[in-house]
Amino acid sequence: MKLADLVSTYVAFTRSLGMRFTSDARLLRAFCRAMGAIEVAAVTPEAVRTFLAGTGPVMAYWHLKYQILSSFYRYAIGRGFAAASPLPTTVPICPPALSPYIYSTSSNASGGHRRVAHTQEPVARPGSAPGDSRHLLRAGPSRSPPLADGGHRPPPQSATRHATSPCSGSPRARTKRRSRSPTRPSGRTGGHRRPTSRRQARVWGKRSRK
Repeated sequence: MKLADLVSTYVAFTRSLGMRFTSDARLLRAFCRAMGAIEVAAVTPEAVRTFLAGTGPVMAYWHLKYQILSSFYRYAIGRGFAAASPLPTTVPICPPALSPYIYSTSSNASGGHRRVAHTQEPVARPGSAPGDSRHLLRAGPSRSPPLADGGHRPPPQSATRHATSPCSGSPRARTKRRSRSPTRPSGRTGGHRRPTSRRQARVWGKRSRK
């Protein structure tokens, strides 16, 4: 029986059991192309060893091809299509898989993960003059200089004066509210009253400019 016909029969049998058998069938077809149009009994151990070795070093793919071919030849020997398996009897050691390194509690405590300390020295911005203090960058959190007794001075207060709101007690800045809309003197009260609509504001603005 031809090797290609036996591979097709084996693939159809395996898929009838409910397996997809896609990558294995692709590798068996590559094995048939490497061996040529020959009989099953004409496959030599040297040709199988060359197919397994490939062109590079021994990798995990070598063991994958070996497992697929060993399953194929078990089927061929069990059905009487082959008398013996041409696969090599000695299998090279598979390279070990990459094992992750897990940090222990003692390594973390001894400085496995070092913390980067923030420096307090100001750094000059690139392109600024040497004596220009407006272009200084502070690399770490700002702290006030220590006192003689070992404490720290409180941070300076803002230049804006604050007052406490009588309702909520939260500080608010004292700002003078300015209105951009024109005003018109009132005849009854003698004061100034504000426009009630945008149209009225435009009319008053035109009259004031005249």
